Amino acid sequence: MSTVVRMNPWSAFGAVDADFENLVRKAFGTQTAWVPPADIERDGSDAVITLEIPGVDANDVNVEVKDRHLTVSGVREQRGSEENDDEGTRLIRREIRHGEFSRSFRLPPHITPESVSANYRNGLLEVRISGVRQPEPEPARIPVTTTVSAEAVSE
Repeated sequence: MSTVVRMNPWSAFGAVDADFENLVRKAFGTQTAWVPPADIERDGSDAVITLEIPGVDANDVNVEVKDRHLTVSGVREQRGSEENDDEGTRLIRREIRHGEFSRSFRLPPHITPESVSANYRNGLLEVRISGVRQPEPEPARIPVTTTVSAEAVSE
């Protein structure tokens, strides 16, 4: 009995892409930036932004409010090295991003730095912005026009 195996001709490009990225990083001494994913929720009158930053030390995280923007930045240090260490451990593949990161979020004009707090636990940074209110819609006045009918003019 024969077995049918599906081939994905594009699967080889993932390895080529990673190898090319590593080559460029080594040649030019650059690191690829990483962007932590974020969830934004409303909790009553507060907005809560949760960023996923596992492996980042709390001392390496900076939360700043400036010019109506909340910016969360920091750095995740590289674990291990690409060379053999004293215990014979050798890196085979690196997929965990490391280096500096930064995310910015636009804030409503009434938010002050005092209304922002941050808590880091289990790899999640929760930034709470107090007093974010829904903008109340402005009433729109609709002008009323009058029309004169042809019958009223002829009488």
